Amino acid sequence: MLVLGIALATAASARDIASMNITPERAFSAEHARAENVMRASEIVARIRAQYPGRVSGRVSGPVECGGGRLCYGIKWLTNDGHVLYITVDAVTGQILHVEGRG
Repeated sequence: MLVLGIALATAASARDIASMNITPERAFSAEHARAENVMRASEIVARIRAQYPGRVSGRVSGPVECGGGRLCYGIKWLTNDGHVLYITVDAVTGQILHVEGRG
């Protein structure tokens, strides 16, 4: 499983931190994200919605480093039929890297 991330570790619940394995040192600032040509969260959400009709459940987390120097968003997603998905998306390309849950 790819590591999901959060922009600020303090903004996540204990469950999120434990499942994401994120430390504050791995969080990226908004300035750093712009320098890396990171897509806006709204663009990422639109891409997810095209494949998994539904909505964000909670916050869009990231971008943070998720391995190999890659920046990722972690998104908790609620599908239209009520299933919860945890989705990891490459913050630069918008590619959906991992989906956990039933959808």
